[in-house]
Amino acid sequence: MSVEAKVLRLPDVLAVKAELIADRVAHDDTRSVMTLSEWHHESDKLGGGLKAAGLQVGARVILPISNDNAVEMAIAAIAVMKGGGIAVPVNTRLSEDEFIEYCNLIEPQ
Repeated sequence: MSVEAKVLRLPDVLAVKAELIADRVAHDDTRSVMTLSEWHHESDKLGGGLKAAGLQVGARVILPISNDNAVEMAIAAIAVMKGGGIAVPVNTRLSEDEFIEYCNLIEPQ
């Protein structure tokens, strides 16, 4: 991807950054460190897998938010976007009733 490319979506920003500053740390938590290049490539693989598994363009995909999975959440959010879906973060501390209400509002795939 050329650095002059028009950036249209968040995954496009990541692709440009991964090309320009591949080894820059993107995420650093208590369990792991991930570079921009790693984030880009891991989300590419997962996004392709989601498409192959039948992710429909515009489908909403629930992603649990937790400090315990921050790196994985970042990869998954971009992967869903690369696969054509809409990443919908959800707090893992919701009660069962709150979670059901949230699902009814967003209508995940």
